[in-house]
Amino acid sequence: MVLVISELRGIIRFTLGGCIFIVFSLTAGGALTGENAVNHSRFCSVCRKLGRGILGGILFSFCGEYFGYGAWEMISLRGLLAFLYLGILIMAASADRDTGIIGNRFPAEIALLGAASLWLFPEHGMAERLAGMGAASVPMLTLTLIKKDAFGGGDIKLMAVSGFFLGWKAALAAMVIGFFAGGAYCAFLFARRKVSFGDSFALGPFLALGLGTALFWGEYLVQWYFSI
Repeated sequence: MVLVISELRGIIRFTLGGCIFIVFSLTAGGALTGENAVNHSRFCSVCRKLGRGILGGILFSFCGEYFGYGAWEMISLRGLLAFLYLGILIMAASADRDTGIIGNRFPAEIALLGAASLWLFPEHGMAERLAGMGAASVPMLTLTLIKKDAFGGGDIKLMAVSGFFLGWKAALAAMVIGFFAGGAYCAFLFARRKVSFGDSFALGPFLALGLGTALFWGEYLVQWYFSI
């Protein structure tokens, strides 16, 4: 009986997470405009939303397992905050991939989560969060001032507000992961002769990958690196 109840809760968690991600997809649907919208058929759009729903169910269950299930055995507030952050990252990455722009709504939403994290993640002090705001965004902004269009404004804003949310250690880890992943992808495209020197590509998905990874293991990666 206990096993049945546990499995039922797992199904409810998965379904709830999937529904939330599908709602995220619907609210972010306006990001596809003009030619980008034409290139996505209705069938492909439905498949993408279903895929995000499955991903949402997996991430909701993982966040519950990682941060705890809370009083209702669904997900703790810390886990819910982490899950919402991952959802915003995925929507921002999709928007950047499809349109080349990370809209201001995504950094604004993460900023709201950052304000809530002051209460839910008190182990990250204000000094650590303020340092996190500049840990990745300031080097990116500096490079952009030196070389025009090195990074998009959306990328810089995303790293700034995420640094406040995560702290400086995780922000640095996210930057390194994102840059390495983006560099590997660019090298692959270059080897396949899909791009040439001077071409640009969407960095947002790779930054989102780094930030999502750093949310869980960023501090451990930094501590491991400095302990070598």
